[in-house]
Amino acid sequence: MIDEYDLSPNKNKEIICYKLNKELVNIILEITKFGEYINYKTINNLYKINYLDTYYDYKERKLYLIYCNENNTEILTNIFDNYKGKIFKYKEWNNYQSAFIKKINNNLKLFQLSINGIIIWDIKKRVIEVFKYFENIRLYDFISWNDNYLVALSDENIIILKIDEGNIEIKNNKEKTKGYSKIRKIFTLESYGIIVAIDVHQVKSWILN
Repeated sequence: MIDEYDLSPNKNKEIICYKLNKELVNIILEITKFGEYINYKTINNLYKINYLDTYYDYKERKLYLIYCNENNTEILTNIFDNYKGKIFKYKEWNNYQSAFIKKINNNLKLFQLSINGIIIWDIKKRVIEVFKYFENIRLYDFISWNDNYLVALSDENIIILKIDEGNIEIKNNKEKTKGYSKIRKIFTLESYGIIVAIDVHQVKSWILN
């Protein structure tokens, strides 16, 4: 018997969170204030969710859940309790595709990507530090290479971006197969970095020194 995927319109607006034991085998049950045991937490959203990620602050021992939707990006904490959220949206920009948290100079920054461009926020102050509008370029995904450089994928290019004095500049780009892409970063035992991308159903890689 093959299970059929639930295509109801609300399913892509929910996030289901589970707690697992250290061996990642068993689900840890949570008890509610009514004395009921539950094995997951449901987080509902008003908009279609495009992207989901997490960040753990080891110093503060705090977990952040980051998700992008068609209208904004939201960061949640205290996920398995009375969770709290912060919404990040730049003007009328919408359709946010990707986001991640990075700690720079002991401050948490939110890097946010929409179909219009890239925004970098100071999370605690909830103020914009850097933003870049890309005319005639639609970015699908991006990563942090280091504190000063980003690598992004558009419909037709892999793009190297430099963050400098409150601005984001395109430093280099390379043509790729046209189409939707995802990008990640890995490091080898030889200590050099590799960009790995899924590009039109193919896995490709670029070595960056």
